[in-house]
Amino acid sequence: MSDIVYFNVPYYGHIDPTLGLVQELTRRGEKVDYYCTEEFQHRIECTGAQFQPLPSQLDPKSFYTMEAYGMETSLELLPVLSEQVKRDSPKLFMFESTCLLGCLLSQLLHLPTVSTHTVTFVPPSFSFPMSELLAFTLSPRLFPFLSALHPISEGSTLEKLQWFFNNRNLWKKLKQLYSVGNVELNKMLRLQGDLNVILLPEYLPIKRDLYDESYIFTGPCYLDLPPESDFPLDQLEGESVIYISLGTFYNQDVSFFKKCLQAFGHSNHRVVMTVGKSLDIQLLGEIPANFIVRNWVPQLEVLKYAKLFITHGGLNGVLGGLMNQVPLLVFPRGADQFFLASRVQKLGAGIWLKKNNFKPVELQQIAEKVMNSPDIRRNVEKLGNWFGKAGGSSRASDKIIEFKNNL
Repeated sequence: MSDIVYFNVPYYGHIDPTLGLVQELTRRGEKVDYYCTEEFQHRIECTGAQFQPLPSQLDPKSFYTMEAYGMETSLELLPVLSEQVKRDSPKLFMFESTCLLGCLLSQLLHLPTVSTHTVTFVPPSFSFPMSELLAFTLSPRLFPFLSALHPISEGSTLEKLQWFFNNRNLWKKLKQLYSVGNVELNKMLRLQGDLNVILLPEYLPIKRDLYDESYIFTGPCYLDLPPESDFPLDQLEGESVIYISLGTFYNQDVSFFKKCLQAFGHSNHRVVMTVGKSLDIQLLGEIPANFIVRNWVPQLEVLKYAKLFITHGGLNGVLGGLMNQVPLLVFPRGADQFFLASRVQKLGAGIWLKKNNFKPVELQQIAEKVMNSPDIRRNVEKLGNWFGKAGGSSRASDKIIEFKNNL
């Protein structure tokens, strides 16, 4: 039995920034039950929390929006988990701001809440008419702001309209079965708690003045996990390192990886490229001698050596790059990555590569431009320094424990 239960969604970009916070809570004597899928059991147990498996049969990668996954999971698991959590009698309920299941459970059980925000780029109080429909019909490449409100998978306009109406039907069904309180469909990825801890740098979201006093910005709370590979970090010492990754979700682009091999093969750079756990590296053909290509690499460790990060613009990648003061070349593929790419460029921390059908020589030229820009290097140094001042796990734990003790 634990005093704190914590519910999260099964995505690395939402799990990893919370692990250091949970470790700090357990280090201070708090007992935490952390609910997620079994894919993340090892990471969660490294924090000292008690891992609790979500008995779900749903594959999050098969859903077109996070809202759809959240609603389907809630319909599947609310009847099962409401009794289990009620028996455990926790004092405090924590959930990630996109975890609808956790939010609805906390309302059903009438528990005080803390919401941790990893992708709340726009304050929950902000909205504008028809934003959801516009996000499903307009290109995020042209309107990246919409992808911050409603991150959606790539698809045709017809497919997206079908997804839009399916979300509406799921929401109607959920409301018929359960009390949803103040949750709104168009703000389902910005779920609020009584206390809200934003695990982002203060400069990344927009409309900063609209966050009320219940919000604190602490930055991400990463955890130094035990090594999961034999990656040769020593080969990066003293080298001009370029790191390339399309993350864990949009990483099946063989053509992109081949262009990277052509652009930087036999150059004076040491290039580390991760292609995801499900891609056969042999599909890439001959690997140049200056490349290290793996299905997985210890990203935060590699970024400590990098002079450039070519990334899809996922949250963990952008935060890792900024923390380590690495210039970014962003090639967004879906969801909120278009918004993050636009913010990186706006903040002067790198360049958004908007052209899909680029040639290898174009990639090589723009990479050199980013690496050699004194303005970009100056900006990433300034942005990176923020993390050390934000408080991270220590400050977030202070606020959560203070909130819990005052209940």
